[in-house]
Amino acid sequence: MNVDFDFDSRPKKPRDSQRQKLYDAELKVFGDSTGRRPVEDDLATVAQMQAFVDKLMASAWWARRWPRVRCIEVRPGFGHSRATGSFWSKVVQMPKWARSRNVLVHEIAHCVSSPMEGGAHGWFFASNYLDLVEHVFGKATADELRASFKEHRVKYTAPRAKRVLTSEEREVLVDRLAQARLQRSIDVG
Repeated sequence: MNVDFDFDSRPKKPRDSQRQKLYDAELKVFGDSTGRRPVEDDLATVAQMQAFVDKLMASAWWARRWPRVRCIEVRPGFGHSRATGSFWSKVVQMPKWARSRNVLVHEIAHCVSSPMEGGAHGWFFASNYLDLVEHVFGKATADELRASFKEHRVKYTAPRAKRVLTSEEREVLVDRLAQARLQRSIDVG
């Protein structure tokens, strides 16, 4: 039995076009290429990271912001070369090199941000990430990250809705354009 499958009918995941820009902006705020904070970071074990996530999710701030996200599981990330966070499974994988507060906060942001809203590191992710950074690290760090986002041209606000013109408005604009072109041809000639 031969069954054809139309691959074009599947929903398309947006391209993750600002991933590197976001990483560069983070690097400027949080430090070296591993993203590690200074040694005083206290999240060396999976149990410590899970306790941090549980405490964050138990806060009234979290309940107001993401009431439907009730559980995020932190796993050790054995066999993973990168830290990962999944919106779909609500699982964070944290290899040993990544076990710092800022990397964990980045991965938590993935768990609360649908990649269908502008990509895995799109405006929706960046907005949620800024909110988490402000709550965990404070306003000064969030302001520094926001400034770095601007410098690196990372989008972190919803795109403006495109305005749909009525037929009357379109006619007025077409007439105005025709008059401007006529005036320009008179001025040039």
